[in-house]
Amino acid sequence: MNVSSILTMEQARIKFARKLTISIDSKDTSFLDKNIKELKSFSTSEMQDGCPVEIKYSSKEADAEMEVGDNFKILLSDDNFKKLVKNYGKKNLDINYFNRQ
Repeated sequence: MNVSSILTMEQARIKFARKLTISIDSKDTSFLDKNIKELKSFSTSEMQDGCPVEIKYSSKEADAEMEVGDNFKILLSDDNFKKLVKNYGKKNLDINYFNRQ
């Protein structure tokens, strides 16, 4: 076996993540608006290493899955990931990775 490179968890997350899904469950639809504004602080449209975001939202009034636009991406650095876990809880974050070929 030959090793061509070794990556840290942060480097691997940034390089291979293809989509971040955030599950939000709320009884109040205004909660979604607050979360969208909060996510904008993580977003960087000009960053090529940013990861696309999908939001799964559930409330009494509605259930929805929405992919946030191509110009909205989050860099999944260790610092940003820790903030996301703190804000949404680890069980509400799902990172989909590229399959190995």
